[in-house]
Amino acid sequence: MPPAAQWREIYRRFEPETPAKPAWRAERQDSPIPRLRRALNAKLGARQVYFMGSVGTGKSTELLRLAEGRQAEDFVVLLDLVHHFEQVVGDGPALHRVSAWELCFLAAVTVWRAAEAQLHHRWEPELGERLMKAWARVAKATGEASPEGPSIDVSALAKSMVIQASAAVGGPVGAGLAMLASATNARWSLPLGVTKGALPDQDPAMQGLLEAANEIIRAVQREYRPLLLVLDGLDRITDPGRIKALFVESALFSRLDCTLVICGPNLRSELIAPLIRDFEVKVLPNEPVLSHDDPADLSRRGPGILFFRQVYAARVKDLEGASLAEEHLDELAYYSGGQVRMFIKLIRSLAQEVVSEGAAEVTAQHVEAALDEQRRLLEMGLTRGHIALLEQVMDDPAHRLPDDDRVWKLLGSLQLAPYPNESEWYYPHPLLLRSLLRRPRPGSPG
Repeated sequence: MPPAAQWREIYRRFEPETPAKPAWRAERQDSPIPRLRRALNAKLGARQVYFMGSVGTGKSTELLRLAEGRQAEDFVVLLDLVHHFEQVVGDGPALHRVSAWELCFLAAVTVWRAAEAQLHHRWEPELGERLMKAWARVAKATGEASPEGPSIDVSALAKSMVIQASAAVGGPVGAGLAMLASATNARWSLPLGVTKGALPDQDPAMQGLLEAANEIIRAVQREYRPLLLVLDGLDRITDPGRIKALFVESALFSRLDCTLVICGPNLRSELIAPLIRDFEVKVLPNEPVLSHDDPADLSRRGPGILFFRQVYAARVKDLEGASLAEEHLDELAYYSGGQVRMFIKLIRSLAQEVVSEGAAEVTAQHVEAALDEQRRLLEMGLTRGHIALLEQVMDDPAHRLPDDDRVWKLLGSLQLAPYPNESEWYYPHPLLLRSLLRRPRPGSPG
């Protein structure tokens, strides 16, 4: 393959918003997924798992790995809530206002859709009617729907959803999850995220909705096999008040009668993590590409560099002559900050530079251009106060967080990154060390 065509193909394969397909995945040394898989194999009953990590760490890919690996034991159903709110509901910001009872309802409709499509299950109409009546009671009580309310058939509503589920009856159980697209002319027709008031969990309307959802879940597990429901996308929620409402002040969502794994919001702010009710919290850390003893020293890299070598190798193994010099690859891995999505972006930027120049090989100048493109984006909007906080973290020998609420914004927008050790430690994203936070090394001039 000519160099230009080869790098065009690399550009196509390194798409940062799409989880890696199985052949392109590398094993994570610090991922909690293998341990979680063993726990599920122990058959200790339904589990509720809260899976979290900073933005871009590869959580969706790890959830897919878990979901695909459980198909022999469970009926697996996966809903991407970001896609659902943005593309199906047509209101992406509503995800940031979603309520616990709405998540229970969405879970029930998701399972309904998957069982109809993949198990060819014929639902009793009474189950659907009970679910929709329960939804109407809560929606009216919370101000989400007018008293007259819409009259909705749950099967019609479910057909508007886009989900992934285990292979159909008679299909290969070990295959990847099947993508179920929205049916032609199907439309989502209910409001979400517009609740004006709240109800306590023990309110009869809330308990009725939970029971209606669990009736649907239990029907699948009674007639087929245990259900593993995976909800991706709740990590987009950043408001501490909304996080508390979903997972601290309410336990409704955790009482779905199946194994539930969610990709949840960051729990580091306001010491929320110890307060989470009923969920087991599992953390996917940034890959440790920096050395804790001297994070700013590019020559003293952490063990996470090896993971990114494997990520690159897996995606280009069938492309002849696509190898990248180790010094360039390791530099890109270091400046990714241990975030998989950033590494993918950097490789893509590099491919763009090479193709744009029509170059026959990758040079240090191409790498520099790719790094600087992402650096400028990360620096954008940082104030003197933000920079002072980042410097405080650098100057602290233990690299702990300053006592300042602005650090949560820096963590959420990637300028500050957490790394694993005996305890978590933090450091500015290494791209910021290239210019904004660059300091002379001991013994160097000026």
